[in-house]
Amino acid sequence: MAPKITTSAACDTTRGYLHNCTVTGTHRNGIRVLVVDDQASIRLPLSDDLGEAGFTVSSAANVAEALGAARAHQPHVVVLDMLLGTESGLDVARTLRTESRDVQPLIIALSGHTGSRFVRGAGEAGCDFYLAKTSSREELIAAIDGLLGLSMASSHP
Repeated sequence: MAPKITTSAACDTTRGYLHNCTVTGTHRNGIRVLVVDDQASIRLPLSDDLGEAGFTVSSAANVAEALGAARAHQPHVVVLDMLLGTESGLDVARTLRTESRDVQPLIIALSGHTGSRFVRGAGEAGCDFYLAKTSSREELIAAIDGLLGLSMASSHP
């Protein structure tokens, strides 16, 4: 039996009201997530956490790897560090938004910077959501579930 993960925080923040909703790992089967971060100490545990939550995960450490992985795996969600060493993660977002594909991935920008100009820049580059790197595993998973509508769909059969 798949573990149940309470995601009422996602319902509160993405739907505007609080209720008890639960998502199981089986609801995440087939949801492809690409994690892009140049720091292995962040990328690898994040990939493991998302995999344990039931997502199918691939990862990349730089812009070229990210674009190659996105083209090969067609992710539903891209979790994207805004600064990839000397490269900008936002170049990945801009490129993905200009490429023709059947379904555009949801892009979640991750950054250590939370100032309004960084949030605005991420939005202008095509990111759908902005999350501080200090956010917990549960907050990231809740954000993904909320953006994909998993929290509502799984709580109401």
